Amino acid sequence: MDQPNKYILENLKDNTRKMAVTNIRGNDENVLPADVISSKLSSLHCPFTWKPFNDANSRDTVNATEEKLLNVQDEGEEFSAWTTFVLSLILCYEYAKKDALDYAFEKQEECAKIVERAIDSGFSIPVMGVGLKHVSDACKIFLLMKSEQLEKATNALQDIADYEEMEKRDQASIWSVRGALLLEYGLKGMKESVPFLEQALLLDTECPEWHFLLGKALARVRRIEDRNKIPDKKELKALEYAVTVSENTFYMVLLAQSYTDAARVVTLQKRGSSDFRSLCEDMNEKAVNMYRKAYENSKDNPYVLGRCAYGFMRLPKPWKDMEVARICVEKGLAKHSSSSFLNYVAAELYNKQNDSDKAKYYFARAAENGCYGACLHLLTLKEKENKLYDAIPDLERYIELFKEKPRQEHLLALLGAYHYFVKSDFNMALKYWSKVIDSNIHSIELKALDNTWPKTPHPCNVSKTIVNEIVQRLDKGCNEEEKTMYTNILEKYKKHHRPLVLSIQGIYSERSEYRRYCESENKPLPSTSKVWHNMNRNAVGNYWKVRPNTHSIMTNDWRQKSSRFPQK
Repeated sequence: MDQPNKYILENLKDNTRKMAVTNIRGNDENVLPADVISSKLSSLHCPFTWKPFNDANSRDTVNATEEKLLNVQDEGEEFSAWTTFVLSLILCYEYAKKDALDYAFEKQEECAKIVERAIDSGFSIPVMGVGLKHVSDACKIFLLMKSEQLEKATNALQDIADYEEMEKRDQASIWSVRGALLLEYGLKGMKESVPFLEQALLLDTECPEWHFLLGKALARVRRIEDRNKIPDKKELKALEYAVTVSENTFYMVLLAQSYTDAARVVTLQKRGSSDFRSLCEDMNEKAVNMYRKAYENSKDNPYVLGRCAYGFMRLPKPWKDMEVARICVEKGLAKHSSSSFLNYVAAELYNKQNDSDKAKYYFARAAENGCYGACLHLLTLKEKENKLYDAIPDLERYIELFKEKPRQEHLLALLGAYHYFVKSDFNMALKYWSKVIDSNIHSIELKALDNTWPKTPHPCNVSKTIVNEIVQRLDKGCNEEEKTMYTNILEKYKKHHRPLVLSIQGIYSERSEYRRYCESENKPLPSTSKVWHNMNRNAVGNYWKVRPNTHSIMTNDWRQKSSRFPQK
């Protein structure tokens, strides 16, 4: 069992000292001493005893969770009850951290009522039973301790179910609710949730909800850490099992999204292969059928409608259906106009239809609620409206807003790309890129920076670009300060990516020999020759070209764009 949350423990210790002074409210023999109750609390299972959550979120957890509760409609008794329990449990924990005990008690009471209804119905809802009653009761005991209600805490402690005496199904529900809570606490929480959900499946292999939660956690981590990674078998099998056992629309839209992701990435990586083309067509066909079925069974649920709309838009032709996507968006917004996800999907829809005004309006609404994708799309729209638009102030502001490590790495990589490709300032770009290198030299943002903004033909291999540029500049000659900076960066890459550095150095070694030969023979340097071009192309990849004069790696689109800024 993990140590209790530090914040809560400090408050409990303060309360213990206060109650010791008052001699435990007189000498009532039925009331346990405060220190005894406090020691017993650590053996219970609830958010207050689990490992402290990662709070580095860009959005206020309470507001975000309250918004999600609005989306929980009658999607089947089991699913809505479970989701409401989890979200209410989060709010109970968060309100207690803020010392808003009245609200915390209110949310705990909601959890207790959900479990009570399930038990009174004869456990018609399999996942709601003794295990979740233990979690709810444990929260109540903590709140009673914190509010100095020792007698009530003592009575509740005597009545709480013992974990060791529970059936495996009930034990599994405790591990699953722990994993489900962590899913709401950023990337760190998503990663930490996986072993708890796997433990639940070891105890109860048949419950579709545990399989769904595991697939959901793996999918979320994949999309944040590596957008161009094919979903692994564990993710797909978990979601497929959940859909097979229970045709829940929430399960279906998530599996459809994973199929769409898989087909997209396989198409990019295996383009031209007939075998893989057939596989992608099969996955897209499965995805569109699931989206259609989920849409028909959605009962106008805003979350499901939003996912269906997003799915119909992202599918390639002939599976793409923009008209159904539009209907889904309009229905969803009519039910829940403040949803950040629905506003983001609406903006994507209008952006694809070249309606910039509506796209900007909905992106702005989504961005107000902390939607990361909407913030980046706003940069593109602002650039379309104003060719002299400078994105740096907005990117710097986003760095202060989004504190999670993957977001920080992505934004720093984008700032570097903007300085390098748009403003043609390599040294300033290196200032931002070096922060990512120092933090995580193996970051996906250095291997394949997303090419949606600034727009590029392919994802950019930033590491290859950096090494190529440094080797060129060292070969050409630079001042001592730059030489020191470049050498330090190069040494870091030699340590972690030695083959990359050696291959590029070898290519430019051939260039240097060719340059010396031309100088000794008084021949002009053939900078536009096929040989020279191939040397540069091989150094940085098939789709990058060396810009004349400055030897910067830039695409034709970016060369045109950079003309509005002075060359450096």
